[in-house]
Amino acid sequence: MSKIFISLLGISFVALMLFYFYTSSSYKTSIEAKLYYTLGDYEESYRLATTAYKDDKYNRMALTVMQQSKFSLNFIAYIKEAQEYLDKINKIAEQKNINIKDKLKVKMMCSYMIEKYHTLKGSVLIESNLQKQSNGVYQKFIDLRQKVEESLKP
Repeated sequence: MSKIFISLLGISFVALMLFYFYTSSSYKTSIEAKLYYTLGDYEESYRLATTAYKDDKYNRMALTVMQQSKFSLNFIAYIKEAQEYLDKINKIAEQKNINIKDKLKVKMMCSYMIEKYHTLKGSVLIESNLQKQSNGVYQKFIDLRQKVEESLKP
């Protein structure tokens, strides 16, 4: 008799938790945020997760999705900024004669992007594609800086 009572009590508790989970607007919003995160829409995911977390500070799902979305957005911003710098460096490289001022400018851009890479916070939950892309760009800047430093030697 007590096994049946304990089993029913456990099932009732789980049912109550599921009921709360599905009726809480904060958890509904965090589920939607997780969906957008999975689809790669990190901006919308971050917006929704932030809203869910503001509604319920104890919503750990919202907090996790919010943090992961923010980290992913930081990786995307790094990749975008890196591409802008690479475009500028390519314009400099197209010149017939590259002077010392331009070489130093390229070296400075490379150093900036290398340092910025170290501020990114990785996680196992961040898409490996984003991490691979940012690491690839980081390696390009390391190689470029090394080439520039060699060309600056007398």
